[in-house]
Amino acid sequence: MTKRIVLILTLALICLGLTGCSKIENVPPGYVGKLLTPTGWEDKYYEAGQVDIGDTDSEGRGNSLVLLEATSVTIKESFAKPGPENGNEDHRVITKTKNPLAVDIYVQVMVPDDKKMRDSIFAQVTPIPLKDHDRVSTITLEQVYKQFAQMTIRGKTRQIFAGYDNYDQIMANYDQVSKVVAGMIAQTFIENKVPLKLVMGQLSNVKADETVWTAENQKASAAAQVSVIEQIGDAIRRNPGYIEKYKWDVLKEIAGRQNLTIIVNSGGHDGGMSYTLPPSK
Repeated sequence: MTKRIVLILTLALICLGLTGCSKIENVPPGYVGKLLTPTGWEDKYYEAGQVDIGDTDSEGRGNSLVLLEATSVTIKESFAKPGPENGNEDHRVITKTKNPLAVDIYVQVMVPDDKKMRDSIFAQVTPIPLKDHDRVSTITLEQVYKQFAQMTIRGKTRQIFAGYDNYDQIMANYDQVSKVVAGMIAQTFIENKVPLKLVMGQLSNVKADETVWTAENQKASAAAQVSVIEQIGDAIRRNPGYIEKYKWDVLKEIAGRQNLTIIVNSGGHDGGMSYTLPPSK
């Protein structure tokens, strides 16, 4: 009888202990989870659902859950002019002729299917603690990209655009430039052994500096004015009487603007006929 009571009490304590050791955490959709135990990584991966990570011992040791982003993510690399979003630093690329350009490229990545590559992410990237969860942390794909690829891709992007003279040359060869950028991104992933699956890399946007646009507009305006002057000159050469008409048109325009009546003597100092130009209505 005594042995039976002892057995019952022992089983009760075991059940109580097991109940007290449970700590349930969620693996949300779009993530995979892996347990980091006091002795290292558990080999198993956890898909979306719930995981019992257990309690801590008297010394505070216990399992922790690390979540890895498992969806497709598009990362934007922006080479922009100074602004609040980049700490007022000028990140524009420079062409061969020292013209600054604002450029955007996009890199789309996914978590790799290969288990060894996934394991290398957990082994090399420091997870970020999840707020309000003392033993849960996350690793994002952008975090992996920044650690393994970002510096190289930004540097090589600058090298590509430094090989072109100006904005016009780049836009005239836009498809080719985009292919070069895409190839560079793919090669960087290979050379740097980036533990991500590259879906796509491409050039998204190229914008000339505003001062360059202003200069081009001024040049176009000046060219248009020269063209008008040349047309007037040609008309005068072909028809000398045109200059007399042009003079009257100008005088009428002046009279209209100033609300004046202008009297013109067409014969010079020795006389001639006088004409009155009333204000234009």
